[in-house]
Amino acid sequence: MRVKKDMSTQPILVLDSGVGGLTVLRQLIQVLPNEDFVYFADFDNAPYGRLSKSQLRGVILARLLQLNKKYKPKSIVLACNTATASTIQDVREQFPHCIIVGTEPAIKPALRVCNKVLLLGTMGTMCNSGLVRLVTETQPNRVITQVMPDLATQIDKNIANLQVLRSELALSLSQYVGKVDGVVLGCTHYLFVKDLVSEIFGSDVSIFDGNLGVTNRVNSCLKLLRLNRVDTVVGTVKLLCTRRADTVRLYTAWRILQGGDI
Repeated sequence: MRVKKDMSTQPILVLDSGVGGLTVLRQLIQVLPNEDFVYFADFDNAPYGRLSKSQLRGVILARLLQLNKKYKPKSIVLACNTATASTIQDVREQFPHCIIVGTEPAIKPALRVCNKVLLLGTMGTMCNSGLVRLVTETQPNRVITQVMPDLATQIDKNIANLQVLRSELALSLSQYVGKVDGVVLGCTHYLFVKDLVSEIFGSDVSIFDGNLGVTNRVNSCLKLLRLNRVDTVVGTVKLLCTRRADTVRLYTAWRILQGGDI
């Protein structure tokens, strides 16, 4: 990374296809409360999991070029496992002056404490993530993968009443009850239904996500490059999305996170 001078006061840009990345944003704010954040929900291209690798690469780079021109972030966080798996190297090449941090499923932390884990994710994450391939190839008997093709979309659509997803989740996941002792939420959207997943599997099964890992990585990079902001106590948060009509669900999701324990 080629660091420019006086970048410490620039914001951190967080990008996702919808509301899922808000869970990453919340974790970032908890650890870096003095930083300014810009969050962008790319509802027009959601869900990212339906796009081919080449299509997603074009979508992500085009969106980031627009946002970079306007906000000039010091760091870009891909708050989406699918986007990370397909585009992280291209994003790093396109934006050499930014700290680029992606999101990976928390498989390794789960395997440190669990005997067998269930990884839930999109097709894009399952097919394109090097980490997923590595773990499933080296420890196939300890990892079960389950593609959830429509779950992220359903969470976006039903953010004001996620209980309607209870029966559908139970139908998809009940076959694994008693067979795993850990579940990895391999999509940032899935944290919104973490409680529902926990109810299905019971309190003896641990639930994992990668958000703290993302936050720790951003924090360590900022400190290493001396780009962490020190001139404020509380930073600003700007929530943006592609269409005005989607603003309500974006802010609804943010209020849910602010008031809950997801």
